[in-house]
Amino acid sequence: MEEDNLGNYRNSWVDIIENISRISDSEIFIQASTILPYGCTGYVENRHTKDEKDRNIFFLRYIPKVFLIVSMLREEQSLINDFAEIVELQPFCRYVSQDGLVVFEWTWLSPVRRFPELIIDRENGGIKDLQIIQ
Repeated sequence: MEEDNLGNYRNSWVDIIENISRISDSEIFIQASTILPYGCTGYVENRHTKDEKDRNIFFLRYIPKVFLIVSMLREEQSLINDFAEIVELQPFCRYVSQDGLVVFEWTWLSPVRRFPELIIDRENGGIKDLQIIQ
């Protein structure tokens, strides 16, 4: 991906991805057609094996100092730990979306504001396996 495509999104999710790429055993690839100011879609693969069977698709949404949401096909705790290290904050919850994606959410605001929405989503069948982490 050309630097020009990402240059407009500095100080956003691009910086998080670049920092994770430096510290992680995972290599992160971004699907160019999904680049938006607030997020992207991509996949992660092990830097050492590069086995296509181990690829894990993810979706990232981020507004600096407000929230970070990472959804993925399979839970990869090492990747979640990498995100937490880079943003210097632990996720406050984990759940499974209606589409079967494993979702982690971080917030720099009070999680109390988000809880009622998550509870309603769970009661309406929109999410399941809601776990509060913090």
